[in-house]
Amino acid sequence: MNIVNIIKMFEGDLNIFKIALDLSKEGIFIVNSESKILFANKSVHKIFGYKEYDLVGSTINTVLPPSIRTKHETYFKKYIKNPSLLGPEHIREVYGITKKGTEVSVEVRLNNFKYEEQRYVYVIITDISKYRKSEKNLKKSNVQLQEKVKDHSEELKRLITELQSSNNELKREIDEKNKTKQELDEALAAERELNHLKSLFLSLASHEFRTPLSGIQTSVDLISKYLKEENESVNKHLIIIKRMIKQLVKVLDDFLSMDKIDNNEVKYVYTEFSIDSLITVIIKECSNLIKKGQQVHFKPHRNPKKVIQDKRIFRAAIKNLLFNAVKYSPEGSNIYINVRVGKYIYVQVKDEGIGIPENEISKIGERFYRASNAMDIKGTGLGIHIIKHNIESLGGSLTFESKLNEGTTFSIKLPNKKFYEQKGINN
Repeated sequence: MNIVNIIKMFEGDLNIFKIALDLSKEGIFIVNSESKILFANKSVHKIFGYKEYDLVGSTINTVLPPSIRTKHETYFKKYIKNPSLLGPEHIREVYGITKKGTEVSVEVRLNNFKYEEQRYVYVIITDISKYRKSEKNLKKSNVQLQEKVKDHSEELKRLITELQSSNNELKREIDEKNKTKQELDEALAAERELNHLKSLFLSLASHEFRTPLSGIQTSVDLISKYLKEENESVNKHLIIIKRMIKQLVKVLDDFLSMDKIDNNEVKYVYTEFSIDSLITVIIKECSNLIKKGQQVHFKPHRNPKKVIQDKRIFRAAIKNLLFNAVKYSPEGSNIYINVRVGKYIYVQVKDEGIGIPENEISKIGERFYRASNAMDIKGTGLGIHIIKHNIESLGGSLTFESKLNEGTTFSIKLPNKKFYEQKGINN
């Protein structure tokens, strides 16, 4: 059935056309050649804050700021006389004015038609206020980010210059010396000392950061205790502060872990513990990081079995995977943790997040590598690399499956030392 037949079918019943136009999210005006509003759908009234039918009978100037009304009248008259001035796809962005007198940014498209020798204009209006507000906030954020990047870049340049200066000086000293065994030993000793200083620096930096962070955490906890639930706004900001503290501590832990890995200083200690109890504790610890509407699904076993493995490494791995699942998943999504225990310990963490692009899956786990769709989300690109190294060092494996915009599932497999030789195990 074509459009002509449809129109004939409903001829005489204009309500069907009004209902159809009212369903449009875009505002629709029909005005005559005198700029008088003959029809305005519900979206128009909503955009400009009027009750239904309030605008019918008034002129377009009612929803225009006083500063442009005269100009608009002149422009409208020219358009009525010569509609070819604007094509049907021409879009103009203008400011309208609501009933309360506030400005609203809209896009306007005009079409004209004749009916019984009278010229009419069909106006389509799209409210882009939220878009413009977001654009403005984004520009402001970009400016702030650029300023921070500039500050960090200048500091980085200074450090690079100092480092280059130190390296050049070291190179000149080495070039001046004879390549004897004694000199090679001295160079080796210097390199070891440099690595020691690097490790010392990381340890010192971690301590210097952790001390004030711990103080902040304690103060926040005390404030929360004193306030209880009396001030929802303050409590909301306290939760944000706690979340930021945990993120900073995680960054410090990642860098210290990488330093230990580079220097082969990671020590593994096997102990006996309950996986169910440990995961339950981890979920509680991450509760203030969980986004609105997110749910973590984990069902402990009725008779949880104890396992023997490195509890510290296992805890860090599960916590990192859960943290990533929360971070890369939207509000209202689900996260599932499943556990199976036997000769091997199997743990699966599944989310409904942004997933990983297929052509980048093979790179996940490389040091500092982050997927292209995660660049706007905070992270160091070290977490999975550290987990993978430690799990493999314990004789296990870390694998994952992912689909873009559907989610990711990480699986840990570790030998349960309870079924193997227990020599040297701390119970």
